[in-house]
Amino acid sequence: MYSTALNEAILDAWLQLTAIVNNDRLVSDLTLNESLVIRLLNQADQPLSASELCQRMTMKKSQMNRTLTAMEDKGLILRKRTSHDKRRMDILLTSKGQQLFEYQHRKILRLIDALVRRLGEQQASEVRKLFLSIAAMASEELSFSHHSEVLL
Repeated sequence: MYSTALNEAILDAWLQLTAIVNNDRLVSDLTLNESLVIRLLNQADQPLSASELCQRMTMKKSQMNRTLTAMEDKGLILRKRTSHDKRRMDILLTSKGQQLFEYQHRKILRLIDALVRRLGEQQASEVRKLFLSIAAMASEELSFSHHSEVLL
């Protein structure tokens, strides 16, 4: 095991960055899960179902249902049965959801632009690669630990 002090320092930095990204001034109208759902819906080239959202976000169905219900109550999404498969329910962004996404996305991109200007493109590119590497390793570790717990 690595140094407890190093692990604690990494955790502190991670939590500090997470708190800043989730700061009310940055994404005040949406929870983190709502922000992630709205981003996926905006980026999708075709409608997504709740199951597809769960899979892409590695979220439990019950948690996704709560998130979608809250978003529906806010008027950000619509759930619509498909004509070709009555069992499938597509999740669609409303115009209000699209406008909110665009507003908050611009705010986030302004912050990222400021960070890239301060870091420089070379270092910002290295940070991106590091973030992707950390995300992949964390996903592997969590998947491995989940499978280990199931086997016990």
